[in-house]
Amino acid sequence: MARRKNLFLTEPRWTPWRILRAAAYVVLPLALCGGSWLAYFATKPISVAPGNRTFEIEPGRNLREVAVQFAKDGLISDPWSFIALARLTRAGTELKAGSYSVGADISPNRLLKKIVRGEFVLASVQFIEGLTFLQMRAALDRHPAVRHEFREASMEKILERLQISEPSAEGLFFPDTYQFSAGTSDLTILRQANLRMRQLLATHWEKRASDLPFASPYEALILASIVEKEAGRRDERGKVASVFINRLKRGMRLQTDPTVIYGLGANF
Repeated sequence: MARRKNLFLTEPRWTPWRILRAAAYVVLPLALCGGSWLAYFATKPISVAPGNRTFEIEPGRNLREVAVQFAKDGLISDPWSFIALARLTRAGTELKAGSYSVGADISPNRLLKKIVRGEFVLASVQFIEGLTFLQMRAALDRHPAVRHEFREASMEKILERLQISEPSAEGLFFPDTYQFSAGTSDLTILRQANLRMRQLLATHWEKRASDLPFASPYEALILASIVEKEAGRRDERGKVASVFINRLKRGMRLQTDPTVIYGLGANF
């Protein structure tokens, strides 16, 4: 009887501690194998076919959709490992929509960093000095990387959206080469060009001579545009500007060809 009682008093074979320890023997090796595989997956470069080295992430796409797209295009070998890598590094919700480009090979880890940092492919458009606003719009309209919001809009509508109070768009956009990511709207590029022109104009307006016959920076900009068209060379602009300023002070007409040519427009 005592012997049977001792059997009941002995420690059970499967205690919580023993179960936890046994589970650790199974889970830890699996975790080590999974971690080793993920490290290998993250750093092993993938050879990318030439036709797939430029790609686009559309706005609103989630991590799973992007991973499936990458696997289909041959940018990664396994979408689920890519998802695990993104979530492990807490980058799954930081993907930037846009156009991207990669080289002949790239590792999944480098690819993930590229789309998290927004390392977009940059396009460019050039506004040359002397272009009219219609010519600038034409350059934007025919650019394949620009998202066209105002291809058919009137000048008045564009000025309203850009919150420009001047009556005309002429001369309000700084001539330069503008780089942008593919899919940027024409409105965004025009806003950037207008901001640069306003900053430059404000700087020169503060340094102007006190006796100039201009009531606003916009009037000075108009005359500067006329001088640029009238002068044959850059070193002649000072003399031409002086003649026009003297005529304005005396209440005379400018009598300059560029004003007539601009008024005639396409009929010139």
